[in-house]
Amino acid sequence: MNIVTALRRELTNTTPTERSPYKCGGCGMRFELQRHVCPACGGYTIERTEWPCLSER
Repeated sequence: MNIVTALRRELTNTTPTERSPYKCGGCGMRFELQRHVCPACGGYTIERTEWPCLSER
């Protein structure tokens, strides 16, 4: 992780974990909330890693 990524993570108050449901396709950074633009790399490909089963609703 470079210094810019670390600073952006601190400033945006994001803590990526393996359980975070959203992931950037460009840099792999994870998020708790869905974002339109990745604050780390500026990418637009942020997708949900797991989809809940429809039967659970």
